[in-house]
Amino acid sequence: MTYFVLGMTLLTSVVDRRFAEQTLKLESSEQHYQQLVESAQVVLWRRDRRSSTFNFVNSEAESLFGYPLKDWLDRTTFWKDQHFTPMTA
Repeated sequence: MTYFVLGMTLLTSVVDRRFAEQTLKLESSEQHYQQLVESAQVVLWRRDRRSSTFNFVNSEAESLFGYPLKDWLDRTTFWKDQHFTPMTA
C-alpha cells in the first residue's frame, strides 16, 4: 500500500509539472500574440456574427477613427451608427 501511495504521488507530481510547463508556454504565446496584435498598424477587430457586437478591437482603431474602444465594445449599434472616415491630424 505504501508503494502504491508513493507511486501515485510521483505520478501526480509528473503530471502537475507537465501542466505547469504547458501553462507557461501558453501564457508566453498569448503575450506574444497580444504584442503582435497591438503593434499592428492596421485596424483589427472580431465581431459576433449573430449579435453584430464587437468582441475585440485593437487600439489602432481608436487612433485611426478617434472613437474610444469602450464605444466599439459596449454599444451594440456602434457599427451601424458611424460613418467611418479616418481622422486627419
